[in-house]
Amino acid sequence: MDTSNFQFQNNHVENTRVPPENCPWGDSNHVYSNLGTPPFSDLPAGKSSIVGFAIAKRPNTNNALSINSSITNNTLIANCNGNCVGVGYFESRNTGYDANRKWLPNFFEGNVPFGSNVGSKRCGGNWYAGNSQCEAGSPPPCNADDYQHNRFPFRNDGCDFY
Repeated sequence: MDTSNFQFQNNHVENTRVPPENCPWGDSNHVYSNLGTPPFSDLPAGKSSIVGFAIAKRPNTNNALSINSSITNNTLIANCNGNCVGVGYFESRNTGYDANRKWLPNFFEGNVPFGSNVGSKRCGGNWYAGNSQCEAGSPPPCNADDYQHNRFPFRNDGCDFY
């Protein structure tokens, strides 16, 4: 959370634990929803979601940024059985922007969320193999689920800011 300028490469991350509704601390940093909305509302199944990997920027922390990082060639899995949904990777609102909303994206290439119930949820202003044509089954630099995110030019999901 609130991390910048790092490289995360060639890792295998897997989360098969309980969803946050069963965690006593909930979303104390308010990174899984917009301000004034229910907790976890940016996740596909709300509080019944689990996340394999996240880059998060807390709201109202202008000096703590989540920018300029490289997330490359990782397997990012979240999977649960029953009444929950696993999200392979998640980026919160305000990631990829500085305090003045200048675009300084995190870069995602060659990541594979397959095995997750949902590949990724992409808030903020990050870059997902943005210069590539990514169809289902495209090799890196495409991320395996890029074809499911059609907001151009960089395949974010439209939840940019708090």
